[in-house]
Amino acid sequence: MTLFGQKLFAAIRGTELGNKLAQQAEAEKAEMQRQIKQGFAALKRAHTRALKGSKPMPALKAQGLISVKACA
Repeated sequence: MTLFGQKLFAAIRGTELGNKLAQQAEAEKAEMQRQIKQGFAALKRAHTRALKGSKPMPALKAQGLISVKACA
């Protein structure tokens, strides 16, 4: 059963486990959203730099957000 399924089942029952799983799922969702926002911000910075003619940030290569070919 997936985490969503476990969360839904336990929340319906209203148990302490249900509350714990709901909090865990919300924390994971918030972390994913934060990482996505950071990724888009980094790509936007790299795009702006590329338009200005400078090379993309090496950190983007390290994070795997852009390929080595794109940086050449």
